[in-house]
Amino acid sequence: MGKEFGNLAKINGIVYFRLSPYEQKPFKGLISEGVPNIIRRFQNRVFRVAP
Repeated sequence: MGKEFGNLAKINGIVYFRLSPYEQKPFKGLISEGVPNIIRRFQNRVFRVAP
């Protein structure tokens, strides 16, 4: 059927980079960057819709 786990084929040249879920900061910059960005986008769009 195939090779066993100890004798799997070796693959060269493929590298995977992953962040541990415990090291990620999903809400980093939410207040300092996210809210001002939302306000800026709203101000840029509101005059296109309602002059």
